[in-house]
Amino acid sequence: GHQCGYYSQRLAGTVSWFPATKSYVANGVTQARPGTVVVDITNPTDPTFVENIATPGMYNPWETLKVHQGRGLLFAVEVMDGQAYGFMGIYDLKQDCRHPQKLFDGATTVYNHEGNISYDGMTYYTGHLQAGVNMVNAIDVSNPRKPRLLGAWNTKSALHGFSTTMDSKRLIIAHVNEDWTYTTYAGKGGNGGQGYKGDEGPWTRPPPTNGDTILGGDGMGIYDVSEIQERKPHPQMRLISALESPDGQINQQSFNFVKDGIPYAMTTSEGGHGGTRIVDISDERHPKVVTKIKTEIMMPQNNDRAVSETWRPPYEYGGDFTFAYNFHYCNTDKRIDPVMMACSAFEQGLRVFDIRDLKHPRELGYYNPGGDGFRPPGSWCTCYSAYAMAMPQFDPWNKNIWFTDNNRGVFVIHPTNGTWITDVKEEDVSHGN
Repeated sequence: GHQCGYYSQRLAGTVSWFPATKSYVANGVTQARPGTVVVDITNPTDPTFVENIATPGMYNPWETLKVHQGRGLLFAVEVMDGQAYGFMGIYDLKQDCRHPQKLFDGATTVYNHEGNISYDGMTYYTGHLQAGVNMVNAIDVSNPRKPRLLGAWNTKSALHGFSTTMDSKRLIIAHVNEDWTYTTYAGKGGNGGQGYKGDEGPWTRPPPTNGDTILGGDGMGIYDVSEIQERKPHPQMRLISALESPDGQINQQSFNFVKDGIPYAMTTSEGGHGGTRIVDISDERHPKVVTKIKTEIMMPQNNDRAVSETWRPPYEYGGDFTFAYNFHYCNTDKRIDPVMMACSAFEQGLRVFDIRDLKHPRELGYYNPGGDGFRPPGSWCTCYSAYAMAMPQFDPWNKNIWFTDNNRGVFVIHPTNGTWITDVKEEDVSHGN
């Protein structure tokens, strides 16, 4: 067999499709391989481009691109350049993962920014980041050729990532502080706490890295989706509890696992240097943070240094606002009794942690591929460092970790010097959903 990876791309601006050349052009830049990219990683020393899927459902999926290993299916919804109504793609990987076979690629009536497939692979959840609307959609994909919308529900506050518990009856949502569009630009941050006021040139002051949320709401919510899971008529989704994270912003990710018989949620902020929080959800009405995982540069006392290193226009800058040294996605080696965690951490690159003792995690190692200051079309960062964004994946067979860099493509990393501490096998490896 083959080992395959899939990653999405971003091409910002006014987009035009040219059927004759099967290419997209945005703001005058032609994307020769648009859409979702398929990479053959069977030989980990030589990952190879195979093909790209540039259909409406797979053209620009951003954070919605997910594989369900058990069902052998690839899912995505269209988000265009951040949020969009539109299309869904479902592709079969079982025959040959190098050449996904279309089962469905067509219109949906949902509004998308991020999405994920339930643990049992039968329900796809998607939603959008826009504050004030706060809506999550559930799509029945039990028949992947005929997905159907089960309903849409309002949530406690703005939302980002999703994951379900292993019985698929609880949906854990990463909630976002609804004032993030203000606090990210103008909140208390670097440069002596002055932040970026927006009434001056874009390079006069850097956007804050550790902004303060005023309205709160950044954190996570646990929702009862058992009626959706059981396909009851007119199902309801009910909030069980919510937990706020005042030291983070734009909570990005939701993930969960079980360790020593205790269920945990894991949420990661992509702003505010809030890091990743491990939350005990054994009492789902009273979740409690067990530990926070950050690197030293993410601590508040180092905020000015972090800003000075990641905001040096015209040499280095992250677009409208900098994600700097924040984490974006983390994954564990296993869903049951994990011992390792790997995080894509923007300009920190790949960071790998020992979580055998959840209350006392420690860093095992890191890999930062660096950058050359070139900002490809669609990238968020003019960087002289990494810009790691996608969820890392563990390869048990070769004892490697895969991740992608927004500016430089796919990387396969082989942990050395005793840093591969897991006995994970192919049958119990975590794929992040």
